[in-house]
Amino acid sequence: MGRSEEITLSLPANVKYAPVLGATLTAMLAEETAESYNIQLAVHELFTNIAEHGYGNSLTGLVNCRFVLQVEERCFTAVLQDTAPAFSPEMIGWEQIETYWETAVSPQGTRHTLKSAPEPDLLQDRGRGFFLISQLTDSLICHITDEGNTWTLSKTL
Repeated sequence: MGRSEEITLSLPANVKYAPVLGATLTAMLAEETAESYNIQLAVHELFTNIAEHGYGNSLTGLVNCRFVLQVEERCFTAVLQDTAPAFSPEMIGWEQIETYWETAVSPQGTRHTLKSAPEPDLLQDRGRGFFLISQLTDSLICHITDEGNTWTLSKTL
């Protein structure tokens, strides 16, 4: 395995702390490319979803973040952990949810994998997060256990 860089941080579950993610990822990814911007946008959207929908923008909840850049393999992974109520794709309100999410249940917890997301209506002012993440990354998985939700987002550079 080649050289890798790793950054961990814990942030209050409030969208006002999202710029900290951007600054962290800018420093980590170093190059300002379309790919680095896409990663920042996807991570920002995921953090915002957790803060707004998981915690209601509370300052009492925490989101633990771990970013790993495998340099030679050109792979980026973001892991965001929260203790908000368990995520379920049904919470989103999409029709035919099984078309977009694959769910697997095991003794270790429930795993929801985003396969795709419906394109949002151009006139809607919210609800673009999962669509953007699905377009900008290679995968998004939410693993739910008794300890909370663990979101893993990955992108090959």
